[in-house]
Amino acid sequence: MKSANRRRASIVIGLISLLSVLQLAGPASAQPAVPTGLRVTAATSSTVSLSWNANAEPNIAFYEIYRTPTNGVLGDLVGTSATTAFTDTGLNSATTYWYYLKASDGQSSYRSGMVAATTPDIPNGTRLIAFGDMASCDANNKASDLGALLDVRPGTILALGDLAYPNGSDEDFQNCFSPSLGRHKARMLPAVGNHEYYTPNAAGYVNYFGTAAGPADKLYYETWIGGWQVLVLNSNCSEVGGCNVGSPQYTWLQQRIAAAPANVCRIAAMHHPRWASYAAYADQAFLSPLYQALYDGGTDLILTGHAHHYERFSPQNAQGQAAADGFQLMIVGTGGVPLRATSTPAANPRSASSRTVWASSTLSPTPIAGPSSRPAARFSIVALESVSMPLPPLLPSPPLLSLPRRSPLPRRRRPAASPQRPTKRPHWAPASSVSTERCSFANQTTPASPTGTGS
Repeated sequence: MKSANRRRASIVIGLISLLSVLQLAGPASAQPAVPTGLRVTAATSSTVSLSWNANAEPNIAFYEIYRTPTNGVLGDLVGTSATTAFTDTGLNSATTYWYYLKASDGQSSYRSGMVAATTPDIPNGTRLIAFGDMASCDANNKASDLGALLDVRPGTILALGDLAYPNGSDEDFQNCFSPSLGRHKARMLPAVGNHEYYTPNAAGYVNYFGTAAGPADKLYYETWIGGWQVLVLNSNCSEVGGCNVGSPQYTWLQQRIAAAPANVCRIAAMHHPRWASYAAYADQAFLSPLYQALYDGGTDLILTGHAHHYERFSPQNAQGQAAADGFQLMIVGTGGVPLRATSTPAANPRSASSRTVWASSTLSPTPIAGPSSRPAARFSIVALESVSMPLPPLLPSPPLLSLPRRSPLPRRRRPAASPQRPTKRPHWAPASSVSTERCSFANQTTPASPTGTGS
């Protein structure tokens, strides 16, 4: 009996001591209340704006904004805001995102309810998708993943060479390329790579693509997409009589540029880049005459593969020097082959990544905000680098797609000393601005840990 009484007394003393400690410590700090009233106030093809009700607590320091692609699933922190508004940037068009938020005064509240926001597709747009260095039958090849992504991505595909490893033979196209990507063949504009010529005369490539590859003895051609002139070149110069001044391809290129309206918007596509942040391809001078002709003709964008990484250069001239009226070069050798790390940085780079990157260009008459400086990041196996380009004015040549056009904006030209080269404003603008230049395009990146802007 005495033992039981002693135990009860010990418990009571312990409880009294604990109560005293709690009283000395003061009341526990409560979590902030759950924020309410989360709503979508605006959405563009690449941004979502949110607002919500302010918490009643006076000591709220900021709100945490989270984004997830799936309703009810916890998402990633995309930014914070000290106010009751936030704009999430760098998003993909025609995509639904779910958002929730938490309030923080040093510790975070429970999450709010979720709201959905769907970014609209870019109006009247023609999507152009570009990648090269694609399919092989090796187990570590990722062309099947790219094929699955293309299943839900409409648009014309620029296939930038080295499409069927190792030799571009009939068997390589049928056994390695076709199972992964063959279902998208009808919307491809192919460019021939060096591996295609491992089969004499690129016969496997010619047999597979037929007339879509251009004349079999040249494999370069011109087409139009959404009013843009697209020049698909053969950068395997020794196979087509060289790329030097006066060569058949150089002469053809000059003729096609001269035949187009003086202020046309232009894309060039070929397999080899002139420069790359990779030692073996750091300076491929044999392409210099073609790049000079493209620069002199006012080309806006050059898309290439060959180097197995992604890289984008700031506007530059044919010597690789920064030039506000120059072209942007993009290397997208990331269509399925194992990737290589970049090395030996090239001059004038804007961004580079050894991750898989899918370059998507959207031709649209709507000005789009300028570039993001954030690094490219993985989306499934593919990071997104999107390029949005307004349509040019009316053209005499009928485009493949008949779309509304903006009224003509004449390009300024250089002084009489260099009359052939149109002078244009920069192709890019600060991220907060909107460009109205007729051929400008903005680069938007989906980052690994995206941040938005509080307002």
